[in-house]
Amino acid sequence: MQRIILLLTFVVSLLIFAGARDSFSTNISNDPPRLSSKELKRADHLAYSSSIDSNDPGGFYRGGNASRPIDSVGGSDTGLYLWLDPNNAELYDDKYLGTGLYVVNKRNEAVSFDAQDSRLYLIAEVFYNNSWQAIEYMPSSWCGNSYHHIPLESQHLWKFIVPIYDGKHEVQMRYRLTVSSDRLGNKDTLYSNSIPIKFNKQQLKEKKKYNPNGLMDPYDD
Repeated sequence: MQRIILLLTFVVSLLIFAGARDSFSTNISNDPPRLSSKELKRADHLAYSSSIDSNDPGGFYRGGNASRPIDSVGGSDTGLYLWLDPNNAELYDDKYLGTGLYVVNKRNEAVSFDAQDSRLYLIAEVFYNNSWQAIEYMPSSWCGNSYHHIPLESQHLWKFIVPIYDGKHEVQMRYRLTVSSDRLGNKDTLYSNSIPIKFNKQQLKEKKKYNPNGLMDPYDD
């Protein structure tokens, strides 16, 4: 009897996983491929706010990914949260299957986020070998001006397009976001909901070699 229950549980899990994968592929024409990677990805979640603190030195950029008023988005009705869209497909890097990742502020005040050259401390994780493990890393800048804060206004959100990975191992994926840290190093952290993907275990440790873009590039990784 126990074996039958285990078998049924396994079959249901496979059906849920297949259903989730299929739901992504139905919303975009030409059924784009899923990204199969064998590298620990360099985090690249850039954000911009029009209400930056002019007294805060740092590497702000004025890009297209500005915060915008909340219209309709899933997740919670209140508060500050991170939401990974489990249904609606998007194109990642113009060629791979992806989905939307949202940082949502439904509080009545702005929230300040730690950032590095406008890159949020936003990292993808997978549940593998009974623990959550990062498949992205934050590069480290040697320049003090790289470090600053970005506010997300009340009733605003940031949206990022993130890849739906493919690989050998079926896992759950979520995102982890550091909101802010105090002088003692204590951090507030948000976690998104999780979605089923496949990944390769090389994504846990194999960094792609980074080549600095000239003498003024403050990054080595």
